[in-house]
Amino acid sequence: MDKKNTIKKQYPSSEKVYIKGKLFDIKVPMRKITLTDTVQIVDGKKKFTTNPPVYVYDTSGVFTDNNISVDLEKGLPPIRKPWILERKDVEQLTELSSSYGRARLNDKSLNSIRFKHISLPYKAKEEKGITQMYYA
Repeated sequence: MDKKNTIKKQYPSSEKVYIKGKLFDIKVPMRKITLTDTVQIVDGKKKFTTNPPVYVYDTSGVFTDNNISVDLEKGLPPIRKPWILERKDVEQLTELSSSYGRARLNDKSLNSIRFKHISLPYKAKEEKGITQMYYA
């Protein structure tokens, strides 16, 4: 199976576009959907009215962007990392802290399905909240 092409999907009459976000340096992924003309019969004749494109939020991430090369074995770029570190309320662990995570890491039978790069997790600094609810 060709891993690099199985997740790419093209949608008819649409293209992946990005709109600059209001906060941070983020590009919000959207789908620009080209609509067909509206056709009306006026006095027995067809009248065509051009419709503007419709923009919808695109949740597919980089997987449907033909301009970005996706390598499933490397994972996605950590685009949120600068914002998280900028808040100065987290610290990176020096190793996996859960016994489950360490057991999986030490299980050699899982090597064939493991990502090549495993990032160490972050945790909240003392008396800091870092959940989505906390920041909402």
